[in-house]
Formats: sequence, C-alpha cells, structure tokens
Amino acid sequence: MTPTDVVAYAGLIAFILGTFVALRGWTNRSPAPMIAGLAMAVPAGTLSFIMLLP
Repeated sequence: MTPTDVVAYAGLIAFILGTFVALRGWTNRSPAPMIAGLAMAVPAGTLSFIMLLP
C-alpha cells in the first residue's frame, strides 16, 4: 500500500463520517451539523475519488 492509497482511503473515511454527520443533522432539522458534515464530506470525497482514479 502506497502513501497515496493511505491518503485516498483516509479521505474516503472522512467522506463517510462527514456524510453521517450531515445526515444526522438533516434528520434532526439542525443546520449546523449539516453544514459541518458537508464541509468535511465534499472536499474529502472529491479529492479521494480523484486520487483513486487510475
């Protein structure tokens, strides 16, 4: 496993956690967790998906 793989998989984990936080905020109708979760999930997911491309 290369360092690039480690960063990409860490980004995927951050994407999953951010999505979970955003969905929890959405179900509780609370805007702060939604914004915080999306602020973590979108950049982490985008960068990790780009890094995992062949």
